Amino acid sequence: MHTPSTSGVPHQVGVYDVALNIPGREGDSPLYIPQIAVMATQLSSQGIKALIGRDILSTCVLVYNGSIGLFTLAF
Repeated sequence: MHTPSTSGVPHQVGVYDVALNIPGREGDSPLYIPQIAVMATQLSSQGIKALIGRDILSTCVLVYNGSIGLFTLAF
């Protein structure tokens, strides 16, 4: 994997097939993706548990209001 912090030097990371389930509101269907490849990396020092990429977001509507730090994810 290449990242901005590796200064052009690739490093190896684990790749895992996982299922993704984001619950909907009560009575609504969840967003369920039965299999997607994910890469392991250390982001916890930045307060990040996971990054959701455009492959997932392409199935949703994301509205981000940066001025108040609020986002809405609809699926």
